[in-house]
Amino acid sequence: MLINNAGVGESYLLAGENLIYREFFERAAKLAGKKIILIPIPSNLLNWLGERVTFLETRLGWINSLSRANARMLCLPNYFSNQKARRDLAMSDNDTDLAIERSIEWFKIEQYF
Repeated sequence: MLINNAGVGESYLLAGENLIYREFFERAAKLAGKKIILIPIPSNLLNWLGERVTFLETRLGWINSLSRANARMLCLPNYFSNQKARRDLAMSDNDTDLAIERSIEWFKIEQYF
C-alpha cells in the first residue's frame, strides 16, 4: 500500500506533468481543436489590472475572473515536481493530455463552452 512508504510528516504532490501556463493553454487549445492567440502581458501591467478590477468589483459588484489574487498567481514562477511522490510512493505518471481532454469534455457537458 502506498501509505506504508510515505514518510511521517512528509508532503507529496500527487499530480502529473507540470506545465507553465503558456504550455498548458497551448496544449488545451490544440486538444480542443481551437486556435488561440496568447499575448504576453508584463507582470507589472497584469498586477496593475488585477488591482483595478478588484477595486471595481468591490465598488460596483462586478464579477470577473481577473482579480488582484489571480494576477499575482499568474505572475509567480510556479513550478512543482511530483518526483518525490514517484520515488517514495512508486506513483506512476499520469497522461496529461488525457486529463486535459476529460476536462474539456466536462466543460462541454456543463455548457461552459
